Amino acid sequence: MKSKYIQLTNPCSENWDLMSPSEKGRFCEKCSKNVIDFTRLDTFEISEVMKKSKGEVCARINKQQLNLQLFDINKSWKFNFPNAGLAAGFALASTITLANGTDSVRQKPKTEMVQTAELSTNQVKEIQKELLKATEPTIVTLHGMVQGAEDREPIENAKVTFFTIHKTISTLTQKDGTFSLEIPEDLILEKNVFRVSYDNVSFPVNMDSSIEKKEITNLTKTRFLGYETHDYIFTKKALDTVFLVRAEPIQIVMGGISILRTKKNPSVVLDGKEIAWEKYEKICNNKNGDNEILNYTIYYFDPEFAMTLYGNKVEMGLHLLFYNFDKNK
Repeated sequence: MKSKYIQLTNPCSENWDLMSPSEKGRFCEKCSKNVIDFTRLDTFEISEVMKKSKGEVCARINKQQLNLQLFDINKSWKFNFPNAGLAAGFALASTITLANGTDSVRQKPKTEMVQTAELSTNQVKEIQKELLKATEPTIVTLHGMVQGAEDREPIENAKVTFFTIHKTISTLTQKDGTFSLEIPEDLILEKNVFRVSYDNVSFPVNMDSSIEKKEITNLTKTRFLGYETHDYIFTKKALDTVFLVRAEPIQIVMGGISILRTKKNPSVVLDGKEIAWEKYEKICNNKNGDNEILNYTIYYFDPEFAMTLYGNKVEMGLHLLFYNFDKNK
């Protein structure tokens, strides 16, 4: 089955602020059309809107949602995702955690030591230390800082994630915007993919800012929607340098949105193993009405970063899935 995406086919320069509020967004007097606010919908809600539209839809959308992949939605679907107002899931250069995260936590291996009459307590402790050193992986630490591109102010709680097809390792920035991310050396390749996202960043609401005053009551002070998630490629050698990130504000566009159908599908990797596109569709489409997708954490990478993670065969991009084992314990 061909993949379906949304695309901006008819850009509009009308002023959103001057339009009259409506149930799903605003009403444009010039075009006599309702303009749906896609910035407040998740992937599956947008899929449902496009499915019912049977053509072009006038919408307000952020650029991270463009080229958004669509899925057929079962009627029994319940929109019970956390943070449903975000541009969820499969937008380019974005990430969504649909359930508990699967970021790895390095644990020290358990080593048992039997003390004999020939060894003193101190000798046993020394041997135990040597065994631990031998079994622990060598750690490489990536240091960096995340700042706003416009004001150069440090950003606290930005999430920095290192990716392989088998696992992710994440950390959050400190109050001064700095972070340290520990990565086992055996996971590092010549080229490595990192992602910086801002879902957990808190922010002050400024009444004089570009945020519309009438919309401030709809914003939460614990979820920041103003910075674009971005992916980066770092060489192994570059990990020794300080990683400086300048976060760019999310850009909003408006106009006619339509569906693009592609001949090829992106690749899909689940816990390090490639799976068929048809299996992925079954997970996402909720055919059985059991919300199976909630058991997974899903990331999308466009071709440049997908190739770094999985090779040249991912010319249409990569969906990277991790099963949330902790959720089912």
